[in-house]
Amino acid sequence: MNVRHDFSDKFKIYGSYSFERNDNNTLSNVFREYIGLNQTEEENADNNNIRANHRFETNIEWNISDKDYIKLTPQFGFNDNKTSNMATSILFRDSLLDNSQLLTTLSNSTAPRYNISGLYNRRMNDRGRNFFINFNIDNSVTERDVNEALERQVFDPNNQQTPASEIYQQVLQDVQNKSWNGGTSVSYTEPLTDHSKIEVTYDYNISDYDNTDRQRAVDRDNNPIDGLPGSNYSYAYDYSFTTHRAGASYMFENDKIKYSVGAALQPSLLRGDAFSANDEAVINRTNLNFVPIARFEYKFSRQSNISMSYSGRATEPTVTQILPFEVTRNLMTTTGNPNLDPEFRHQVQMRFRAGDVQKGKNFFAVLRAELINDRVVTMNKRFARPGQGMFQFIDYKNETDPIYNISSFYMFGRSLKDKTYNITYMGGVTYNKNVSYLATDSLATLDDYRKNVANNVILMQNLFLRYTPSERIEINPGVRFTYNMVNASLPEFAAPNITTIAPSLIGSVNLAKNTIFGADVSKSFNRGFANNVNPFIINSYIEQRFMKGQRGALRLQGFDLLNQQVNLNRSIGEVRADTQSNRLARYFLLSFTYRFQKFALGNPGGPQSDLPFDKPRPRM
Repeated sequence: MNVRHDFSDKFKIYGSYSFERNDNNTLSNVFREYIGLNQTEEENADNNNIRANHRFETNIEWNISDKDYIKLTPQFGFNDNKTSNMATSILFRDSLLDNSQLLTTLSNSTAPRYNISGLYNRRMNDRGRNFFINFNIDNSVTERDVNEALERQVFDPNNQQTPASEIYQQVLQDVQNKSWNGGTSVSYTEPLTDHSKIEVTYDYNISDYDNTDRQRAVDRDNNPIDGLPGSNYSYAYDYSFTTHRAGASYMFENDKIKYSVGAALQPSLLRGDAFSANDEAVINRTNLNFVPIARFEYKFSRQSNISMSYSGRATEPTVTQILPFEVTRNLMTTTGNPNLDPEFRHQVQMRFRAGDVQKGKNFFAVLRAELINDRVVTMNKRFARPGQGMFQFIDYKNETDPIYNISSFYMFGRSLKDKTYNITYMGGVTYNKNVSYLATDSLATLDDYRKNVANNVILMQNLFLRYTPSERIEINPGVRFTYNMVNASLPEFAAPNITTIAPSLIGSVNLAKNTIFGADVSKSFNRGFANNVNPFIINSYIEQRFMKGQRGALRLQGFDLLNQQVNLNRSIGEVRADTQSNRLARYFLLSFTYRFQKFALGNPGGPQSDLPFDKPRPRM
């Protein structure tokens, strides 16, 4: 719901309220392979998530004078999230049954949120001298209660008669996360000539976190379980991340060329304290980054140009990565590192656009590259004990080797014979480098970890055609191709390459003057997953238009008529996991649409606004 009121030409207020509620149920099965341990796991999970969100927002605009402008935007929001998850898993070691477990998790979190942002702009003369300032303050509190019950059955030949009461454990967790962040930006622009100017900027940002985390493990009779190391704890930790950034740049622009060059200094401070019942730690890390500023754009014509830009930013570690205490959940123990430095990301982007609207030609390409210094990586120690399951210990460090990622995308479009035929060809290549450390011995020290460098290349190619022989018929055949390849420095991390080919056919036809029938058919062929699934998806609709000017439309849609929709995903790391999960599959939707035509300032569509709807284009 949106409301607007103009008190005058200079003072205006408008606001909105929105409410959203989602109830999502996800069924999934996962096949995991633990690298270097000859251990695999099969898991089936049923997860239900109910999320509700309220958001109020108001905008206040005040044109104080022809040169002064103020805008304020206060916001209030409230989130309520409920999750229930039941997961059953069976672990095999050397192809023999090791243990099984049933994990039931219930959690509830609430998060009120307050935010206010604003800006002030002062145009000091008509030549381009300008002063600008904006700010943002955001505050939120998240409270989460987690009730987790773990029932594990151990297949130990020497201990088959273990009572269930000694296997069952229930973990109760109480978490409260408070955070607020704020920032302000100030810039001053001074014109030098008719085509050039200099800009001086200063940015200040701070994020502050205050958290508590309590956990206890009990048996079926609600008695504390003291024999599970790390399962009972109480922590309090607060920290803040602060950055200053001061810079200056020179900008030039004429009819053909637009560029800016400059530099900025960005000092950062990560500071905080952490407490447990028996220990405490002080977090205090400072960094100074030098950031070049560069952007260039050249216009070949009104429809063709090329641009290049560079940006840099620092990213603070997460709470889990800096908390210097052991936190154990379900045999996985995580220990943070309070001496972590923030990551710093250098990003370069190049765009090229060319086209000719009259000839029906267009081409677009983009290339992005990212270099990450001080990347936070995991030190993962994983080992199995017969009859007890998989134990995992995770630590963190800053990687000394630079990490880089490269991605590209391009699209070519061509229209022929007065747009009767349309061809769209698009694709891209993505390269990601990841570094991790692994040990499989329970007594391994930091010197015993092995470093793995994984190089992931993803090739994507799409070809779509559109054929419109008349106003009554439209046909859109196409095909999508994806190839996913991983190369690892440690041979045990090698994985089969994944190939996906998905042909599709989309079309619509006017059965009568005001009756439209449409269908969307696609078939996926997957190869390389642990369990390949090749869904055949059919979506269809029929629509009837009526009323004056065809302003009313009644549509009946059917989605995934064969009920085969499924999602496949692979994650690569110390654990290789193939996940298959359901998606919103077969359902039917009946909708009615009415288009209003009366507006206070006249019809926005101009003199042709009473014409019938344009024929809908099916989604690719």
